[in-house]
Amino acid sequence: MAFLKVFVIMLVLMSGCYAPDISDCSVTCTTNDECVGDQVCTTHGLCAGSPTACDDNELVDGGSTPRMIALQVAVDGGGKVAIADGPVCEPTGGSMGSSCVLMVPAGPLVIQAIAGEKPFDKWTSIVCAGQSARCEVTLQLSSTVSAKFH
Repeated sequence: MAFLKVFVIMLVLMSGCYAPDISDCSVTCTTNDECVGDQVCTTHGLCAGSPTACDDNELVDGGSTPRMIALQVAVDGGGKVAIADGPVCEPTGGSMGSSCVLMVPAGPLVIQAIAGEKPFDKWTSIVCAGQSARCEVTLQLSSTVSAKFH
């Protein structure tokens, strides 16, 4: 029974829908149909309880500095993950194991899996699931992305 629950949850998450207990501004959308309950798709392309709920999530100090969020990056099988025009996660297996924490601006991001000794296989996290080595997302909250190389 537990396996069935996990399978249904994963299926719902991968289809673009999600549970209502996930925070506002954490799921991307293009139409209200992609949001659940009374949530709407905001002008920022994020599901939220009100059309303006995500308005202050991209910029701070009067609108000139991007708000930074933590992106936990896990790498399985070598390789590295880079943020376009930003930091690179190239885990060395030290105290952080095969992961890094990168500080990135909230909003649209391009995350690139870069092959090392082994080619890129797939993203194993919901954030980039189903995308190629080049993952385009909009993040408003701290998130995790996982890349697998084989």
